[in-house]
Amino acid sequence: MGSTSEQESLLQDWAEPSGRGPNELSSAEFLKASSAGDAEHGKTTFKGYAENIEAKSGKTLEYFWKLVSRKGFVKRGHVVAKHGEMLAWLKSEMRPGHVHANFIILFLRLRANDQKVSAQEREWAFATGFQKSE
Repeated sequence: MGSTSEQESLLQDWAEPSGRGPNELSSAEFLKASSAGDAEHGKTTFKGYAENIEAKSGKTLEYFWKLVSRKGFVKRGHVVAKHGEMLAWLKSEMRPGHVHANFIILFLRLRANDQKVSAQEREWAFATGFQKSE
């Protein structure tokens, strides 16, 4: 992303209709931010987010799948926990940033073929590096 004022403007745009802050992005807002990318690096990709999370945490997305399965958030291959519950747990236990935590949840929902993933999110993920694993 460009300058700080650009970032503040984008965050303000996200918060306007509901008055919510940048730490409360919906999936649609997350996708908007992901698709916006920045002028220097181009659009962000699913693969790029995954690689960044692995580089920062030392954990793969499959590790997170196994972890949330043991935690009971995923049962029999289906996400059974609410988004907010998973988000709060990830942020408190694993300490990713807000956007990375939302991305991990998106991965979990994609891997489970969850109907809560919008067509737009699904299209972005598959077009930019998501690969279905079993």
